[in-house]
Amino acid sequence: MWRSALLITLCLLACHSAAASGSGAPAPAKSRTNVRGHVFLTTQTYCGGARPSEDRPLSKREPEPGRKLLVRRGSQNSESEVVAQIKSDASGAFALSLRPGTYCFVEEAKREVSHSGPPAENVDAACMDNWRRTCDAVLEVPETGEASVAVELYKGCQGQCSEGPFPP
Repeated sequence: MWRSALLITLCLLACHSAAASGSGAPAPAKSRTNVRGHVFLTTQTYCGGARPSEDRPLSKREPEPGRKLLVRRGSQNSESEVVAQIKSDASGAFALSLRPGTYCFVEEAKREVSHSGPPAENVDAACMDNWRRTCDAVLEVPETGEASVAVELYKGCQGQCSEGPFPP
């Protein structure tokens, strides 16, 4: 009889231990972190000719309203899944929530990482490939707290990776 009681006690302890360990219960979802950011566009204002006076800047940096951005996992733009699509507000600001990890922010023009067909005239194809694969910002999202990011875009006189001819 005492053997039966011992066996029942051991079975009850084993069952209780399995239930307490969460066996069969779903794992808790990873937390999300609030991310706030701004999109800035630096535009080259001096594109040749007589050099402007010292009081005139060669470029200007301003918040970029209404800019569409893609967010992908990792530190390089790739064909991986887009985890978020955002658009900056009138002041260039945006907000979203992401799971902890590393994220690549790119402008909408970099959605297609691989380019098909011949390169445009007067454009360096290797330069364009590198530009498409480069993130406009990389953010390491922590497990707790908040994160912020500045997405820096650039607009030159000739466009991306132009080899000329340059305007007069």
